Amino acid sequence: MRRASRVLLNLKVASILSVLGAWWLLSLFTSESILPSPASTFETMREMASRDGPYGKRVWDHFGTTFVRIIASFGVSLVLGTAIGIAMGMRRTVERALVNLVPLGLALPTLLVAFLFILWFGFGELAVHLAVVAVVTPFVIVNVWEGTKAMDKELLDMASAFKATPVMLVTKLIVPQLMPYLFSAFRYGFGVTWKIVLLAETFSQTTGIGVMVNLYYEQFNMAKVFAWLMTFVVVILVLEHLVFARIERRIFKWRHEIAS
Repeated sequence: MRRASRVLLNLKVASILSVLGAWWLLSLFTSESILPSPASTFETMREMASRDGPYGKRVWDHFGTTFVRIIASFGVSLVLGTAIGIAMGMRRTVERALVNLVPLGLALPTLLVAFLFILWFGFGELAVHLAVVAVVTPFVIVNVWEGTKAMDKELLDMASAFKATPVMLVTKLIVPQLMPYLFSAFRYGFGVTWKIVLLAETFSQTTGIGVMVNLYYEQFNMAKVFAWLMTFVVVILVLEHLVFARIERRIFKWRHEIAS
């Protein structure tokens, strides 16, 4: 088990180094104003982190603002999508009422949705949150819906026979069986939420990662555009490997115990 973990870690490190190496090689044949090298990008990141930027805010101020938007909007999408998905899987009438609407939600173009909500609700926080909910909720619904339909119905019948309360059914029986589907929806939806929030920030906000990337892009300052993008990538990697991976191992610890 330890050897397998070490091999997996080595593969991850090798893949990151390969990307950095390819980036460095490309930068040798491209102008620094178009494709900055990894070294200059990391130096720009260090400079940005040590001093105030535009609007009198530092890098982590913008990250904090964006992250709050992501957590708030994705939290609503996750709760709403889970509730609707369970209802569709458990109640045939709900499934028939919504089964044709969910594919429409999945097909919504992200860019168009962001533009429409900004047009309807103005340049404020509400437009960002509603755009995320409109795009992400259908993906959560589909995952939870399929998971609910795949549940062991005999366990549900047994719980009903023993007069289990609705709260007990959800917390002790339904949610544990749905955890693989919920975690899949969580990971995918969280990534999509990042993209939508950054896109909406570009057009409707004055603070946030999307605002800063757009600002430096309009100035054709590729060094700072890449610095912001790399800072974003670093944060995503930290969340993935130090937060989400640990949560996944803890939740699905029983899988490793069975495998061993």
